[in-house]
Amino acid sequence: MAAPAIETSGLDVGYPGRHSPVTVISGLELTVEAGTFLS
Repeated sequence: MAAPAIETSGLDVGYPGRHSPVTVISGLELTVEAGTFLS
């Protein structure tokens, strides 16, 4: 479950000009959910 979240965050960072704030927020939410799931 952690891999997709990391990949999403990487895409947001790699293409900051092509992603909307909504995409960035979604990436952060996925990362938080993955971290909570692994805890």
